[in-house]
Amino acid sequence: INNIYQRIHHDTVQYKPCVLLHSDALEVYAEQNDVQTHAVAKQLAAPLTVCTIDQLLKFAYKYNGSELQLATLSYSKLVIDEIQSYSPQLLGTIIYALTLIHQLGGRFAITTATFPKIILPFLKAKEIPIEMSPNFYGDVRHRHCITLKEARDFDSDFMIEQGKSKKVLVIVNTVKRAKQLYEELCQKYDKVHVLHSMFLKRDRQLLEEEIVSFGQSEDIGIWISTQIVEASLDIDFDVLFTEMCSIDSLLQRMGRVFRSREYNQPEIPNVYILANENGVGVKNAVIHREIYDVSLKAVKNVLGDKSCVLLQEHENCDMKQDMINSVYACLDENSDYYREVKQQINNLERLSWYGLAKDDANEFFRDIHSVTVIPRSIFEEKKEKLEALKFQMDHAESLEERIASRTKLYSYTMDIRNNPKLDREKEPCSYFSGTHVYICNGTYDFDEVNKSGKGFEVQFKDNKGFDFDTMII
Repeated sequence: INNIYQRIHHDTVQYKPCVLLHSDALEVYAEQNDVQTHAVAKQLAAPLTVCTIDQLLKFAYKYNGSELQLATLSYSKLVIDEIQSYSPQLLGTIIYALTLIHQLGGRFAITTATFPKIILPFLKAKEIPIEMSPNFYGDVRHRHCITLKEARDFDSDFMIEQGKSKKVLVIVNTVKRAKQLYEELCQKYDKVHVLHSMFLKRDRQLLEEEIVSFGQSEDIGIWISTQIVEASLDIDFDVLFTEMCSIDSLLQRMGRVFRSREYNQPEIPNVYILANENGVGVKNAVIHREIYDVSLKAVKNVLGDKSCVLLQEHENCDMKQDMINSVYACLDENSDYYREVKQQINNLERLSWYGLAKDDANEFFRDIHSVTVIPRSIFEEKKEKLEALKFQMDHAESLEERIASRTKLYSYTMDIRNNPKLDREKEPCSYFSGTHVYICNGTYDFDEVNKSGKGFEVQFKDNKGFDFDTMII
């Protein structure tokens, strides 16, 4: 979201009336010394607002106070980007929200290179007229030559060999696997970095800036990440190693390499896909089992009996769109995925207005129960700094100064999935006010100078039978 806003407001378009709205947007405006604009963004009063869907579409849960969102969208134009990236439950929520918007006269557009056609029958059932625009094709007709390997692990030696002369991007499905692979490659090669969700906010921002800078430079090396780099980050690598995932995510991951360059080596892959079922499951998994299976089948069908295939991307032959269509053709009304989407729509239709509180709607919308934590090692190491920031925040002479101090204070925290087995303090840390932040046991690894490290290794009271890292990206 920040990157889209940056391109519109500052860089490419330079449209100054554009505003930003998400859970941390106030901190962004505090850095710009422009808190007043955040108030405008919260009221949805700007000509153009770039925001996360939970800032707009929670009205689907009909909580008291959601009228502002729905009323605004009744006369506005809504653009939803990358709709394929959501879970069946969240997709059902979005479809129901679009139904309410249409009923009140609002208009919307869905923009994505990988449109899931499973959405169409739901919209048609609500008599929403949909116009499918033609696919856009640029001058580049071949960008990705893919190959598939069904094995447990990547060939690390081959990765390093590639990384010594090219920009190599490795995308895995879970934080656990990202950490493991980072440790393995660091023992053999020094130009390796990792980016995932288990870093402090301040360190994650540094890493995101670093990977963008790396992608735009002439440097070589290896970056390991999870699906958090699939969209928005403006990066262009030479080679991709990726674990198999949903077809939508797979094509988005491919978009991180040879973004606008012609690839003319049909016998040498630049996309290596590993089918190892990491992070695949039915509940609390990164990738839905049914989606994974039909996506893997689509890749195999494209490859046929060939070791690698150069994908065609033009008006006469679009092999990527063919794969998407084949996947969603399997997800018909008899599939679990389709039934989950339909069930969510039915649940929301039966929900009475004003039956939920806003906090309940927040939890139901994302179905993610997270907790904000500070690693104990960081708490002990930065104790004086944290105390100073807390003092500055409490004694700030202006709202801008208070928010700036609060932003710096909270930059030493991270949001992780909550679980009763987390080894954390029962009471919130007293340094933080407004939002509960808990001290959590575990080790934290990050070198600010080299901008590298594994991140947070969470500690649990009892690890038996529970694998926290397979549930997060």
